[in-house]
Amino acid sequence: YLITHRFLPENLREFGDISTIFIFLIMGIFYIISGIISVIATTYNVKSSSIEERYDFIKKKNKEFANNKITTIVFMENPLDWWLNTISIDFWSIGSSDDIKFRNIDKIPNLKSDILTKFRIGKQSEVYRIESAFNILEWLKANMLIFSLIFFSLIVLATLNNPLISISIIIFVIVVFFVVIYKYFYYKQSKLYFFKEYLYFTRGLFFKEDYYVLHHNIKDITTLNYPFSSFGNISFDIGGERYIGVGRNKRLISNSFTINYVNDIENKDELIDLISFKKVKSHTEVSYIERNIEKLSPKPIMSVKPSLKNSLAFVIPLEIIVTTILLFYFLAVNSLEILILLSFALFIDILFLIYIVLRVRFTTYVIQPYRVFSKSGIFYKKQVSIVFSKIDNINYSQRFLNKLFNNGNVVVNTVGSSLPELVLTNIPEFMKFYDVMKRNYS
Repeated sequence: YLITHRFLPENLREFGDISTIFIFLIMGIFYIISGIISVIATTYNVKSSSIEERYDFIKKKNKEFANNKITTIVFMENPLDWWLNTISIDFWSIGSSDDIKFRNIDKIPNLKSDILTKFRIGKQSEVYRIESAFNILEWLKANMLIFSLIFFSLIVLATLNNPLISISIIIFVIVVFFVVIYKYFYYKQSKLYFFKEYLYFTRGLFFKEDYYVLHHNIKDITTLNYPFSSFGNISFDIGGERYIGVGRNKRLISNSFTINYVNDIENKDELIDLISFKKVKSHTEVSYIERNIEKLSPKPIMSVKPSLKNSLAFVIPLEIIVTTILLFYFLAVNSLEILILLSFALFIDILFLIYIVLRVRFTTYVIQPYRVFSKSGIFYKKQVSIVFSKIDNINYSQRFLNKLFNNGNVVVNTVGSSLPELVLTNIPEFMKFYDVMKRNYS
């Protein structure tokens, strides 16, 4: 301590004790050395029937996926890759909670085509295309809740007449302007191509990603319709799961990708399912289906709504208890503040009750001859659909409230997932629904 503060220049002392600098220096050196060791000790192998990642230094570690278990191939590039002529390749597999990633390998000629050929992905005629159509209005609708809070916060801040707040608002507007420009060019590169046997999805501006997935590896499709809009997102759930994050933040997620700001979202879900179900082979066939989507859409075999009783069984008693406590407290204290609090609590209770009723009423479960799907959402309308050929098994359950109100749940599982893909809850005629779906699924 004495040596540090006696002999170091004054400007260096301002950064704190030299021991802190020394620790960070050691950490930086250790990070660089570990990175070099990782590069030297890691080997990637493309075998005739599998993909392999080997690590051999002090300990040995090996990951290997059979070709027929790999569901998705993702090619990733960034500006550094373009400069050094390298590329990273991510392989997602079914039956594994991890992926294999070839990190920053040399981008040799025909690398992509050679890798894709191993998985029966070659040059084919384009059957259909979906492109992101980003604009400011749809961006505001897609993030309506966040922008509403920001808007009202800005109005409140603007009334304070503080120069610093005014400058902050101007800076915020400038940042939003540049974000909009970035998003415009980013989503201009976001495209989804349908081919006879596979899908190709590309996105990214500076960090580019190209996804390739065979049709039979897509388990289900989820569409999300923005409020007061014909635009939305389409998410493709793919066979297999993987962990993301580290330590306590590590969690298991389904393999998937999403294309945003898609127009005519209401018809896209069924159009994509029909393309998969009918195994469409040409653009002409897709155009015909798209023009006659309502006529070609099979009529529902069964359509049900969940029971409202199960949701209200928790909400109403809770609201009665809270209101009663506040009412007795008001009678005991006889305070204006408590009266205002009681009125506000009653108002919130009524709003929450309306929300619960609407949420249940806006939910529908439908069985068509070739698929099952659920619709839900008040403002953001969500639809999850599964074609019967992708279902692994279905089952039903009844909990205490289900038995009390004479309803039940139907659970749909697809291949390669530890968690159910679709849980249809509180169905009044759940056994009939289960039997109809099982009969058509079988």
